[in-house]
Amino acid sequence: MGTLGLNCTSAGVTGSLSVTGKWTAKADGTYTDETVTTGNVELALPASCLNISGTTTTCEKIGQVLPSLGYASAGCSDAASGGG
Repeated sequence: MGTLGLNCTSAGVTGSLSVTGKWTAKADGTYTDETVTTGNVELALPASCLNISGTTTTCEKIGQVLPSLGYASAGCSDAASGGG
């Protein structure tokens, strides 16, 4: 949440993810990551999450930013509570 500048610290999450592949740690402190994560998750954002760096935004715009966190696709639907 903080990475996006959202004015909330947590959100509910439902769904499931699966990780496949190989992750190798080396004695010199380096590693190789050949993993792939797949699945679907749904975030229940409280209304306070629609405030980004002091500016109120829309759920639709937050959905456009979520792929920057590594999601292949994302969307946001308005909730009756005013969140997403």
